[in-house]
Amino acid sequence: MISVKELVCCLSLLEAGSPEDKLEFVFKIYDADGNGFLDAEELEHIVDQMTILANNLEWDVNELRPILQRMIVNMDTNADGKVSLSEWKNAGLTTVPLLALLGMGTSDDGCHKFIMKHFKRPTYCNRCRRLLFGLRKQGLSCIYCKFTVHEQCAELEVLQGCITTYCSRNSTSQEINVHHWVEGNFTSRCSQCSKSITNITGLSGLRCRWCQRTVHDSCRPTVDVECDFGELRCHVLQPFSLCSPNPSCAVDLQIKPVEGVCPLLVLINQKSGGKQGSKLMRVFQYLLNPRQVFDLGKGGPGPGLKFFKEDINFRILCCGGDGTVGWLLEEMDKINFSSRPSVAVLPLGTGNDLARCLGWGGGYRKEDLKEILKLIEKSRTVKMDRWRLDVTTLPDASIDDSVCKHKIPNNIMNNYFSIGIDASIALRFHNMREKHPEKFSSRMRNKLWYFEFGTIETLRSKFRNLQENVEIECDDVPLNIADGMTLECIAVLNISSIYGGSDLWGNDTHRKEDVLGTGYSELSSRMDVLRDFDLAKVEQDLGDEKLEVVGLESCIHLAQVKSGIQRGKRLCQCSKVTIRTKQKFPMQIDGEPWIQGPSQIVITHHNRASMLMSPVHSNG
Repeated sequence: MISVKELVCCLSLLEAGSPEDKLEFVFKIYDADGNGFLDAEELEHIVDQMTILANNLEWDVNELRPILQRMIVNMDTNADGKVSLSEWKNAGLTTVPLLALLGMGTSDDGCHKFIMKHFKRPTYCNRCRRLLFGLRKQGLSCIYCKFTVHEQCAELEVLQGCITTYCSRNSTSQEINVHHWVEGNFTSRCSQCSKSITNITGLSGLRCRWCQRTVHDSCRPTVDVECDFGELRCHVLQPFSLCSPNPSCAVDLQIKPVEGVCPLLVLINQKSGGKQGSKLMRVFQYLLNPRQVFDLGKGGPGPGLKFFKEDINFRILCCGGDGTVGWLLEEMDKINFSSRPSVAVLPLGTGNDLARCLGWGGGYRKEDLKEILKLIEKSRTVKMDRWRLDVTTLPDASIDDSVCKHKIPNNIMNNYFSIGIDASIALRFHNMREKHPEKFSSRMRNKLWYFEFGTIETLRSKFRNLQENVEIECDDVPLNIADGMTLECIAVLNISSIYGGSDLWGNDTHRKEDVLGTGYSELSSRMDVLRDFDLAKVEQDLGDEKLEVVGLESCIHLAQVKSGIQRGKRLCQCSKVTIRTKQKFPMQIDGEPWIQGPSQIVITHHNRASMLMSPVHSNG
């Protein structure tokens, strides 16, 4: 018999389906004999499996099991000792804890979407007004408005009464733009009389889900009827600005511009940063309109971008790593925007060099998301260059083609490209994580793996004198790296952060001995004569249509760069880089490694993306 854990994985693949479809799927799975009915043994097995799943999710099963057993008894409406498909559907749709357990909440507008939650402070049921008891997850809370109930109080009629996220075309703003009050379960001060509101002995006070204003019950008549959406007004996709030609369902929704509002499209990669993505999803669905928050695991960036395409004044918040941002920018290239939106980054996971460069830090550390949204409002737009890599394989009879069968992960570079020892370490790490993901369960363990692989490369010294097997042209002029230096890595940079926050070019401090190359600004009439300038004075800029070429002497040099006590060897700044390799080398683009045989790599300017720079610059 299939376990409910496996069943929930299957249901996740049917995310777009209705609760009725999913309940029918569950029925067919547990109808072991295929007779179209569930007998007592099959029903009891369902209850047992649901209880096991709830216990793994840290639910209080003492309350849940009686609810499920009562559902089993009541669903046999004709008392024939077995349950038909229609009886199963009717009972399932009226048992809210079951819908929450299987992740099958309704998508109807104005309906609550409940999740089981553990409350760290005294919390009261918004229906029976009694205290929620239990040592673990004590009750159900709506993601959209925080309406909270006991499991036994979560009946079908409780689903109604949540926020309205859009309007029909014949609605007026006065009918839609009103407060949505939820009673109690918070501690704050009244926005009208400034006196404290507490919920120690029971439900007290009201909080508007949209503007987050809190008031006493007695002060509510003094509040303006129309809601102004509070401090986050400029980011919220307001319900009256989202219209549907069919008032009964959210089909063909269209966004109407609102003066002073630049709605924020939130795209979240829930696979990034462990469980951070799913938590951020719920918080943003509460702070903003749920319809402006999209899970990238359900169709990628496309659905959200197409939904906002006609709105010429909107911004994007991308929650994920550098790979997620690159994915988004590629999808944006496919859409013909009348005005290309600017992108802010909320970094999840590790690395996050682009987020560091833009001042959003190296990772999300449970900061208040309201404060982050306020920073986005104050942020400024900057242009970021993006570069194309054209790779041409060169024939070499001494190289086994099967060894170099890897394909370049991406031909568009946002951050950096490198060849040599750092790419070899990244490739070892990538291959080991693919084979044994359980060994990479924490940041500390990841760093220890990097240290081990770096030690192996140091002892092997496989890429010593890399410059003898690599030729580089900068703006079609050969760069002499064969004489006077020993290199084990060559990196081409677009931004000022690499290896999870290291400044390889050295924008802050640099020493004269770190500058071994010559910078080229433009060619004279003779191709072999260059106009030189001092590289020690050159600063990086992610929007200057220039690339920086840097060398590393060894793995020890790489470790010194990561620790901040050394910089790379500045070789050149130019607008086009051509690299020719005489043997196979590990390479990486924006942290994605692969093995490349003898080849020619030409890096040229692709386009420019609009990014949002944090007003509080932090490399985090």
